[in-house]
Amino acid sequence: MRSGSACSTMRPDCSGSRPSDRLRILTLLHRGEEDVSSLREALDVPAANVSQHLALLRSRHVVAMRRQGTRIFYALRDLNSPT
Repeated sequence: MRSGSACSTMRPDCSGSRPSDRLRILTLLHRGEEDVSSLREALDVPAANVSQHLALLRSRHVVAMRRQGTRIFYALRDLNSPT
């Protein structure tokens, strides 16, 4: 399990989005890297909501992003490593 706390990422900062969706994203990413489409399907929410959550998590250095062609993948960052 990753060390550090993601509790501060649970605040409802995204209008129209539920903090529980953000927790579900973190849970999915704890299993390993996922692309945005897979996250959207697993959560059954609009892509815009997933993107808002991921943008917030990236801004807080909780997740890392990488591109592969037209796909964007996200994974949890090591919270002990410098940003």
